Amino acid sequence: VAMLTPRSNYTGGAFQAKLEGPVKDKKVIRNLSLDAGDCLVFPAKQLCHRVSAVKTGTRRSLVFWAFDRNSCKYHTSGSGA
Repeated sequence: VAMLTPRSNYTGGAFQAKLEGPVKDKKVIRNLSLDAGDCLVFPAKQLCHRVSAVKTGTRRSLVFWAFDRNSCKYHTSGSGA
């Protein structure tokens, strides 16, 4: 995820991830406020994540996915493009 909007242009809209907490088997939600130019790379299919509601302004981001052919269940090793 690449943040395109300066943090001063909106309120709310924090990236949130559910991570292991200090207590065993207890997860906590961590908030991360991104500014324009910040990038975040994470395993989207393994990390429970979301964005909190944007209260004012407009928040724009660029989202992209990359994958490893060895771990993708849709990849086959046959010939073709």
